[in-house]
Amino acid sequence: MPGRSRVALVLLAAAVSCAVAQHAPPWTEDCRKSTYPPSGPTYRGPVPWYTINLDLPPYKRWHELMLDKAPMLKVIVNSLKNMINTFVPSGKIVQVVDEKLPGLLGNFPGPFEEEMKGIAAVTDIPLVNLDFQRNNKTVFKASSFAGYVGMLTGFKPGLFSLSLNERFSINGGYLGILEWILGKKDAMWIGFLTRTVLENSTSYEEAKNLLTKTKILAPAYFILGGNQSGEGCVITRDRKESLDVY
Repeated sequence: MPGRSRVALVLLAAAVSCAVAQHAPPWTEDCRKSTYPPSGPTYRGPVPWYTINLDLPPYKRWHELMLDKAPMLKVIVNSLKNMINTFVPSGKIVQVVDEKLPGLLGNFPGPFEEEMKGIAAVTDIPLVNLDFQRNNKTVFKASSFAGYVGMLTGFKPGLFSLSLNERFSINGGYLGILEWILGKKDAMWIGFLTRTVLENSTSYEEAKNLLTKTKILAPAYFILGGNQSGEGCVITRDRKESLDVY
């Protein structure tokens, strides 16, 4: 199938987001001030906004964004391959990604699989702001990385905001992904759950219920805020259940 190796890289990005996290720099007692708006020699200007039209077929929703970001995405992919080959010069790891991960296609829930196929077809992972629309009206907004169809943080105007945070556990994301690959698909990828909640939930309570009760592939923290006094919580999740809501 044309573009299967490119789909593999999209799948790899989803797997990595589920299994690992980047640690923050060491905490200090210094309080930084006047850091917004950003400035300085590394500032590249405001993060751009893109509209993701949910009325389009999933395969076509991301085409405009990916056509714009494809050159940068190719640089990132090549850099990633070079870094991997530095540690494993045989090239076996990249070969496994190219040959084995596409075999997972046909197992992802809709609309995510078709969206990933569409992204792979266009690009032949820069940061952006996304405005998801249906019937020319905003459903939710989010900040994400071009090429990633799940969501890490976003808000539904007038209803709630939602952020995902990594939570380490021995019974963690690697085990969840392995179970999923072996055929146990009763749990949801956390980025897909966050996207589903932002797209489909119509209230704070509905969002809270889904985030609390849905089985997920990796432990996580969900930070949920509503539009009424008292609507706000941090949900501590294990893969199968909620450990705490406060």
